[in-house]
This record gives sequence, structure tokens and C-alpha cells, in this order.
Amino acid sequence: MLQESDAPESIRAKWTCDLLQLDCAEWECEDIDTERMHSVPAPVRWAVEQAGLVDSTRGYRRPQETVSPSLLEFAAFLPLFKGPRAAEEAIGLPRRLADVPIPVLREAFTLDPAPVRVQDAMLTRFVIEAGCLAYTGEERPPLIPAKVGQAIELKRPDTVYVAVNEEQRALLASRHKAYLSADPVQAVTLLDVIGCRSFEESFSFSMQIDGAQGPQRVTELYTGLRLHLVYEKIANASVVKALQITKRVSTDEGVENQPLDWHLDGLTLTVRAEYDEPKILEIINRAFGLGLNNFEQRKVLQDGLDLHMEQQREAARAVADDAERLEVFFGEDTLREKLPKGLWQALEAQGLVDARTSVSELFLKVYGSESLKELAAQFREEGYSNVPTEWAGRPKTIAWLREMGFGAHFAGPRTQTQEAEFVVPGAVELNPLHSFQRRIAKELRNVLQVRDSDGRHRKVMVELPTGAGKTRVASQTVLQLFADDYLEGPVLWIAQSAELCEQAVQTFVTVWQGLADKRPLTIGRLWEGNTVNEPDTEFSVIVATDAMLEQVIKKADYEWLSRASAVFVDEAHRTGGSKRYTAILKWLGVDGHGWDRPLVGLTATPFKGSVDDGAATKELAARFGRTIIRAFDGDAYEELAKLEVLARVERTVLPGIKVDLNPEELRQATSMRRLEAGVLERIGRDQGRMRALVDHILEQDPTWPILVFTPNVLSAQVLAAILRYRDVDAQAVSGQTGRQERRDIIERFRNQEIRVLTNCDLLVQGFDAPGVRALYIARPTMSPSAYIQMVGRGLRGPLNGGEKECLIVDVEDNFGAANDFLGYKAYERFWGEHGS
Repeated sequence: MLQESDAPESIRAKWTCDLLQLDCAEWECEDIDTERMHSVPAPVRWAVEQAGLVDSTRGYRRPQETVSPSLLEFAAFLPLFKGPRAAEEAIGLPRRLADVPIPVLREAFTLDPAPVRVQDAMLTRFVIEAGCLAYTGEERPPLIPAKVGQAIELKRPDTVYVAVNEEQRALLASRHKAYLSADPVQAVTLLDVIGCRSFEESFSFSMQIDGAQGPQRVTELYTGLRLHLVYEKIANASVVKALQITKRVSTDEGVENQPLDWHLDGLTLTVRAEYDEPKILEIINRAFGLGLNNFEQRKVLQDGLDLHMEQQREAARAVADDAERLEVFFGEDTLREKLPKGLWQALEAQGLVDARTSVSELFLKVYGSESLKELAAQFREEGYSNVPTEWAGRPKTIAWLREMGFGAHFAGPRTQTQEAEFVVPGAVELNPLHSFQRRIAKELRNVLQVRDSDGRHRKVMVELPTGAGKTRVASQTVLQLFADDYLEGPVLWIAQSAELCEQAVQTFVTVWQGLADKRPLTIGRLWEGNTVNEPDTEFSVIVATDAMLEQVIKKADYEWLSRASAVFVDEAHRTGGSKRYTAILKWLGVDGHGWDRPLVGLTATPFKGSVDDGAATKELAARFGRTIIRAFDGDAYEELAKLEVLARVERTVLPGIKVDLNPEELRQATSMRRLEAGVLERIGRDQGRMRALVDHILEQDPTWPILVFTPNVLSAQVLAAILRYRDVDAQAVSGQTGRQERRDIIERFRNQEIRVLTNCDLLVQGFDAPGVRALYIARPTMSPSAYIQMVGRGLRGPLNGGEKECLIVDVEDNFGAANDFLGYKAYERFWGEHGS
């Protein structure tokens, strides 16, 4: 009745389930004619079979057209019963694919699969098992479900390819071809029984590998894998690095080249040579199915690195010398790249090195005890995480060096700390001041003691040639006033570098001891971040860099220093036009309109720019009250040379190179008397000029201490390295050299342990090495002041611990229209008149 009345399917399904709740057991009936017993379906079961409906994953169906939910893995293809468990059991739905009625199986090959996720393996299994059950003999399914890209579609079997590996699957998926993934056994059934198509009918692969290197065992490339459980999987595997890996794909449409990241052929894995170790390990993990997670991969890399580094250390400790030791850790290319830029080319141009030269021996000769410090970054790149960051002879650094097989001398010199404040005791015997120094001291004493008629303190510039003892005269004048009770501290002494400041400190120490006053003197070192407190002694001198003063003038803690009893500025020619000095002098009350305390400038060149630069020089003179104290009215150099305070100059000119200046460089040289860094760099890297300089230095007396000024830092390093390679004790110093190391090098030069000292601008002022016998001005300058400052480093005569004569070598480069502006031109006539 429900069927004939077209009752809704949901009502019929409820009616069916309700009936199935009743007793569905078979009835036993007796045939009255034959008196025989027969088993017949219960009326309830008969009614369900004739008119019943049940809900399924493919809608409402007759009970015999559904299957048990136990076949859930095939839910995409079969109608799974949706109802009470009791109803399912009452109907007796099939629980195995083999028990599914053939019509239901055949229907699965005609209906689009349900939109559920289906694994490739399950899809193939269903097609084979259901197809073989539903179609027997020569009959084949007209359609079968197959993968097309990421979807499953019904396709004719002869259009569905069988893919037996990932490579085939990837190609078919990329081209949206229908396929089924299969193992070799399944592939036979799909081809012979179901009627699918062989991959090889339409496609073929070939590999082209270019630039292949020799194979490396995986366990040798990644020694950390030897310690892992996956070792057996890759024990005999190899890796080949190649420039390019190309898969050639032949299809019905033609040939296509596909670049690959890697290719596995048996136990040989080919990878792109550009990949680093972590990337290659990642590929090995994927290609061989090692199943290593990210943490385990990192551990493999670290274990391998640890083993490699330990093997390196053992090898380094076993070899005979440091050159071989360096070769254990680094290749020639790494060491050559770390040499000063242009050094190898310079040595090569001079025929001193070739392909047979040991780069490690050259490296050690160039950098000496700093070799390992220079390579610190390279050691870190190699994986050594405990590389020292301090190279000052520390025990930790020495321990690391010994672990690596190197000696303690590579640890660097121990840093000698200097106290920010100290008290000077004792007495020493001072050499008496020269007569001209006494005259300067007398006038300077008046400046510090006597005010002008209007009650203002005085300002003055003291001019003394380099080497004539400016610091000694000024310090002794101040300290004598202390001793005579005419002056109290603090006296402020300002300089531009730590070297100049320390030179002043040592002079104050020596002079105070020489004066033999029993009262203490406090000296403060106010530079390099030191903190100096207000002294509690009667007499004190604070020595400070201008850079540090610029910082402390903003701090209330240093207000006491602004009330210094007197102010001295060393190398005072640098103050002209300086905003820094304007701020400092204003804070001290001695700027242009301030006269709160005596202000004394010390210089060998009381002018700014060139001698004839009136405007700049007037500005400088105004800083110091337009008053100057000179030792001599006439030719100071001639007088001091006669007294043997200064050395006689023997000057020679070494031909340089032609320097082409662009319009802007020419303007800078002629208008601002400045050579741009790019110009100096071009000059410094000229190989011919460098060769001439080296040859000329080698011609000099091998006992002479020689000081060289070069165009830039790099050329100073290259020159020193070339000379060391030519068996000359030479060193370079620059602002890049560590403070303690720089002190040690300069001290060794003063003690004549180093024969040639090269630098760019570092030693232009404040450097004191009386024994200099030859001085090379290979750094061109447009400033007469800068030139004479360089020359002054070699002018100390016998009475000041120097030599009677000093060879001045000017490297004469040709700047064309700017030649007349070169700094040494201002002194050519002077050298001609006074040279020896």
C-alpha cells in the first residue's frame, strides 16, 4: 500500500526499520497435501524485500542493494547502509567485497564516485577486486574510477595508465592523464584483465647529467650517519654532485626537458652541486626513506662536524710545523683571500711568488703571531664554536691554541692596563732644558701667572719645531709652578689621540719625579671610556682626548673640570674651524670672548691649511689671542740643527706615478687642498710604485730604522708584508690594529727590534721614535702642515736621543695641474738651503 500510494521514501524507510525490529525468523509451514514441512521467509521479511527501503550513502535503496558499513574503505563506490545495527544484522548485509551482489558492483563502475578522500592503494585494490568479481571471462568493465590530477573520475579502461613508480605518477598527474598506481603484480592484472594502458605505450624517460663529479660514499660525506640506526640503509650508497640534472620526457606530443634537483638510480643519488650539506642531507633522507626528522638531521650534521673537527685537530697536532698545520685546516684559496688585498699580485709582479709558493708559509710570514687571529672568522665558519674573541695572551686563548696544535705565541701580547688615576712618587735626574727651551718656559710662566691690564687671563700659541720638546717645556713649566706654589690643579691637557695623551702622561710623570717635590701629584687619564674623579691632592693634571671631553662636558659630574686652573691644547693647529673645540673651549670659558683661565696651544705648524692660507690661519690665531711665542726670531730649524737638537736632513726624490684626477678630484686638491680617499687608493695599489719603494728601502743601510708613510692602510700592510717576505723585519700599524698590539709594535720599533714601520696617517703626530734614520713620505698630501708633521717624526737630533742626519725620501707623483699644491713644495727651497 505504501508503495502504491507513493509514500515518501523517508516514511517507507522508517516503516522498514520498524518491521525489522520484529521477529524476522523464518516460518516453518506444513504442506497439508504432502504433510511435508518447509522453511519460508517470515511475512515481515517478505514485506521488507518486496516494498522496503533503507537509507544509504547513495540515498534510499532497496535493502538488497546496500552493503554493510564494514566496507567503509570503499565508501566512495558502494552504497553503505545508514541505520540501526540491529536492522543491518536482520537484513544480513554483505560485509566482504566478495559477498556484494554483482549488480551492486557493476553499478559502482557506472556511477561517479562519492566526494570522499580515497587513497591510491585503495582505489587500485577496488578496481581490481570489484572488476574481477563483476566481470568474468572476456567481459571487461566499460568504465573504471581512476585518478585525474587530484580527483577521481570514471574513464574507459583503455584510457587509464598504470603507474608503477612515483616518477610515472608525478608525470601523469602533471599532465592530467587518468591513471592508477600499482605494484608490479597489480599492474599485470590491470593490464591483462581490466584492460588498462601501459605507461610505456605513450611515455619514456631518460636522464642527462652534466658536470658530474666523482661519487662520494654517503657515510663518508655525513659521518654522523654512522652513529644512527639508519646506517644499514645507506651503508653502500653514494652521492654524486652535478652541475645540472635533466630528465628527458618523450611523449606523443614530443620531447620535454625537465630540470631536477636530484635523481636516484639504485644506490647512487645525484644532486645539484650548488646545494649545501643540510640540503643534500634532506634529499638523502627523502630519497632513501630514512625517516629522519629535522632534529635528527641537525644532530647528524653536528655529529659529523664534531668528528671532522676532532680528526682535523689530531692531524694538526701530528704535523711538524705551523705552515703544514694551517694547511690541515684551510686550503690555499682561503689563505690567499685572507692576505692583504693586492699582496699576492704585488709579489707576483716582482717575481717573488708563483704557483709553487707555499701560501701557508707566506701567510705566516705576513701575519706572524697574528695569523690565527686573522683566521678566527674562518675557524668559526668551519664549525669551531669556541674560537677565542680576545687575543691578549689569555689562558683560555692559549688553551684553545694548544688544542688546535699551535703555540702560545699566537695568543697575542697580554694587555697592559693603565690606571685612570695614579699618584706619582719618587725622583729622577732630568736632563736640563736647552737654552731656547728655557726662554720659552720663562715666557710661558708669565702667561700662566700674569693677567692682562684689564684683568683677563692670557691666551697664547707656542711654536716649536717637531722634535724640539714642546711637551717637555710645557709640562716642566706647569709642574715647576706647582712646586713653587704659584699654581694649583687641576691643569687640563687636551690632545687628539690616546698615543698623544699617554706621551704627555709619561712626560708629566718623569718631570715630577725629576723635580723631587715630596708632595703627591694626581694624574687623570680621561680617554677610552675612563672615569676620572675630582682629585683630592693639591696638584693634579687631567690629560684628556678631545673626543672624551666632548662627551663629559654634558655631565654634571665633570663640572669641576670646567674650572681648571689652566688649559693646554697639544697639536693646536687642529683646533681652527673645529666645532668640537668651539664647544669644549666655550665650556672651559676660553672661547673667543672667554678669558676665564690661561689657554696655551702647542704646535710645530701655527697655521691652518697652507702657510699662505690667510683666512684659516687668522681663525686659528684668534683662538689663542693672536699671540705667539717662538724660540727663535729667525730660522728655527737652522738654529736647532746647529745645536744638534734636530737632525740634519738629507733629502732625495723617488719618482712616483702619473695620477689622473677627474674634475671633482682636481677641485678638492686645489681648492680644499685635500686628496680624496679614492685617489689615494689608486696610488696605493700601483704595483710599479710599490716595487720602486721596496727596492729603494732595500738599498738602505740594513741597520737603519725606517719609518714609511703610505697612501692608505692597505698599502701600508702590503708594503710591510713584502718587506717581511724579503727578510726585512717590518710591521704595519693602523687604526685597525688593536691598542695594546699597536703599543707593542711601536715599542719594538723604538727598541730597533723592527727595522721598518709602515703606516698611513696614524703616526703623523704624537709618535716619538728618536732613532729614525730614514723617513719615506710615500703618502702625497696637499697640506704643508700635514707634510711637515710627517717629516718631523725623523727630525730628532743627538741631544734629543736622535741621529745627526735623517734621510727624507719624497715620492714625487705627477698630479698635473695640481702639482704646485703638493705639501712638500712649500719646503723644497728650505731643504735645498739646509740639507746636508
